[in-house]
Amino acid sequence: MLSTAAIVVSALLAATNLGAAVMFWFLFHARAGRSEAQSQPNTFSAKQRSQTSNTDDIASADKNASKISFSQANLSTAYPQVRGAFEPSVVVVLCLRGNDPFLRKTIEGLSQQVYGDYRILAVIDHHTDPAWQVVQSAKSELGLSDCQLEIQELQNKSEICGLKCSALIQAIDSLRSTDDYREVIVTIDADAVPGPHWLQRLVAPLCDPMIGATTSNQWFQPTGLNFGSWVRSVWHAGAIVPTAILANPWAGTFAMRQKDIIDSGLIDAWGRSIIDDGPVRECLARLKKGIRFIPENLIINREDCSLGFCFSYVTRMLTWSRLFESTFWITFTHMVTIVSMHAVILSWAVIALAFNTSWCLGLGQGLLSWPAAWCSFLILFGAQWLGYYIVKTTVIGQTVQAHTDEQAVSILGGRPGAPGRNLTPNNFMVTLIEALIVFAAVPFALAAYGFGATMAIFNDKVKWRKIHYQVRGSDNVQMLDYQPFARQETSAGQHQHHSL
Repeated sequence: MLSTAAIVVSALLAATNLGAAVMFWFLFHARAGRSEAQSQPNTFSAKQRSQTSNTDDIASADKNASKISFSQANLSTAYPQVRGAFEPSVVVVLCLRGNDPFLRKTIEGLSQQVYGDYRILAVIDHHTDPAWQVVQSAKSELGLSDCQLEIQELQNKSEICGLKCSALIQAIDSLRSTDDYREVIVTIDADAVPGPHWLQRLVAPLCDPMIGATTSNQWFQPTGLNFGSWVRSVWHAGAIVPTAILANPWAGTFAMRQKDIIDSGLIDAWGRSIIDDGPVRECLARLKKGIRFIPENLIINREDCSLGFCFSYVTRMLTWSRLFESTFWITFTHMVTIVSMHAVILSWAVIALAFNTSWCLGLGQGLLSWPAAWCSFLILFGAQWLGYYIVKTTVIGQTVQAHTDEQAVSILGGRPGAPGRNLTPNNFMVTLIEALIVFAAVPFALAAYGFGATMAIFNDKVKWRKIHYQVRGSDNVQMLDYQPFARQETSAGQHQHHSL
């Protein structure tokens, strides 16, 4: 009886998990198709240029393009590429504290956007910060002017909000104090390496006045055998499903009209918030505007982390969820159900295998045999494993579709000329090892989920970017200590996020 019940319950939970992953696949492709349809351009291709008889129009277009394009490289590719009819003026704000390992590539990617009138504004925590030299060096090497990439030091480090919120307030205040008005404010994290059409796709839906903001998310793509990175990737594969479905804002890839930022009271909310994307939905609700999720703009994050950092990361993410999302208690209920059921089944399976006999915790013999226990275990944990690969395949497939082959290889951490999708013996072994690592990471991801959600309820102190905050509510924040970010040598696989 108990054996049958365990298998049935395991199957129901497995079906629920797989159903969510499949729903993610369907919604992801549906939204991707809708985004593509809504951003169809008034294309002015090279072929059209050759067929156009009005040479004055062509000369005028070339003249305007030379004024607004970021580099000569963009000039040579702008016409054949997809260009949107809606291209408002944009400032991309990059808030920095510490030297992120992919910061140089982030700036390079931003400088190569197929877009018209945009500029980059980097607000760095301190002039001694290691990010300062990286940005200055990238600016010089890429040949960017002050108009294309402006660097500011964060002046007012408010003690009642997060550093990134202080940086965004400074960035918008500096724009409002000059004649260089920007219609759209875009934010990006230092660990996000954008493709050439990232900005265009992000801004295009804002042509609809009822859309107040656009956003996307990230996918953690481990590049080695660092177990903490795989655990975080497995946990995030589950977390990204409701994030995409509900279009929860993520400041790592985010766009909003400057007018809406001001009219919604978001600047005032930032002045009291620990994070910048937390109060966005509530503020936009005052304007009765929604948020659009852009599947094509998912960022592939290839930074590694330790298992300890993974647990602290999950705890911090779920703390933000408790503070700003009304659905947190659904998340907590889901955690209790999933984690407890997996723990019970895993315990049954291990003990049953150890004794190699039937057992039922003293309730009698034969109620749960070890084959039934391990069948339940494989159903539950196998569903988590399969769900991970459904989500991963969806994300990677979207990345490949949204970029050229060369861009996709670079973004996904490969290299030109690397083995493709053919099943070679080498690829087979790599895939097999990865599959085993993912399966082993599932119980650790569940443990991180349970630990993080439980700690999030009681957690009122957060360590973020080496700064301690006391957080008693979504608008009750106190910075407990501050010091400039010190350069720290870390071993491979220990890089962490250092955007503000």
